[in-house]
Amino acid sequence: MTTHTGSTHQVHLDLGHIAHDYLFHRKLRLNAFINQQQTDERLKLNMTLKYGNGLVMACGNWSAPMVKFHAPIRGRGWRKKFKKFGFRTFLFDEYLTSKICPRPECNGKLGTFKRVKNPRPYQRQREPRVVCHGLLQCKICKYEQPSGDSKMISKPCVFNRDMAAVLNFRHIVQYYIEHGDIPEVFWRPERRRAAAAAALANAPIADDTPIAATTTRSRGAARSRGAARSRGAARAPRARGAPVVAPIAMDATAESSSAVAASISVRRSNSTSNSQPPSKRTRNGSP
Repeated sequence: MTTHTGSTHQVHLDLGHIAHDYLFHRKLRLNAFINQQQTDERLKLNMTLKYGNGLVMACGNWSAPMVKFHAPIRGRGWRKKFKKFGFRTFLFDEYLTSKICPRPECNGKLGTFKRVKNPRPYQRQREPRVVCHGLLQCKICKYEQPSGDSKMISKPCVFNRDMAAVLNFRHIVQYYIEHGDIPEVFWRPERRRAAAAAALANAPIADDTPIAATTTRSRGAARSRGAARSRGAARAPRARGAPVVAPIAMDATAESSSAVAASISVRRSNSTSNSQPPSKRTRNGSP
């Protein structure tokens, strides 16, 4: 067995073309791994010197695969690395963090307002100018800026998209530390609906609230009844011409009870007079 004690280049020359390619590929991968480890250790040292040992990291839970024309983004890799460093890491929902104004007293919506030259040369002929999504302006809050004639003019606040998201991250973390929950403006629609339903269910009902007799059926109730019928649920038979009676409050007045009884009797008479036996039809639909 031949032992090579020379340089790496000499080893490549001695082992031939196939071994040269294989070892050179291994060498590149090893160098990339070593450089990545050094960069991570340098980051850990800088963060420890600046913030101390008891560092707590708050990260968004958003993640995405490799995107064309964009550099790779470390998502789970950063979380594992922070855990390895000994930093406590907490995840929170990034919903609307780049669409809400980061000023806590505003909470207005951010929107695009500027068109720039298309950064992709091969698409400039078809679409020379595109919307700039990295620069957003608030639709509510404004700031005062001095003009040339010593007058103050108001202009909308402009934010970088990433900077606005990071400022909202800080606002969410501070609010969670103080109140134990995230701000309501960053709630998802599902949570808003659940909170509204819970508030409606727990709302107190006054004793003097009138309860009207109605036959209006909600869409959800009709859907549930249709599902029950499709599953073969038993349905109570009703004779021809029998009225549909709505539930009435037990503490209704005599006047309202008499009015409902009169309407039921009129409905019964109309349905009885208009009822006709169904005509028999043949298989092809003709009488």
